[in-house]
Amino acid sequence: MKYLLDSNIIIYYLNGEKKIDDFIEQYKAVSAYILDELSIVALEENFIQKISHFSPKRRAEKYMSKILSLVDKPIVLLIDEADRLFEYKSVSSDFFGMLRAWNDSKPSSNQDWKKFNMILSYSSDASLAIDNPNQSPFNTGLKVKLETF
Repeated sequence: MKYLLDSNIIIYYLNGEKKIDDFIEQYKAVSAYILDELSIVALEENFIQKISHFSPKRRAEKYMSKILSLVDKPIVLLIDEADRLFEYKSVSSDFFGMLRAWNDSKPSSNQDWKKFNMILSYSSDASLAIDNPNQSPFNTGLKVKLETF
């Protein structure tokens, strides 16, 4: 609990207000939301230009890595209603694959990634979201099943 109290907790809702059927728009929306929640004005234009030739997933990883380098406290990204993406197969595979890559970056030699944690809330069968289990963020970490209340 102390870890959570000492962290930047960012709750990202996948609700009807956001366009969720386009991966590039989704990662841009998540990145912009994180910047806003952390009160980071913007990343330098030359950094954005430098990563512009990367694939969208790689660009998102570099973007998040840069954000992590700018903060002192850990970031806990909570994505609520993650199952809203399940019906958009092309987007969900890429988006959840990106989250898995972020999670897999934690043991890397880059210390900034050790500041990153995520919580995904969903109410549907997560195996419907991704065909490749190696790209799924749902089979890593601790799974907590809530009983009916």
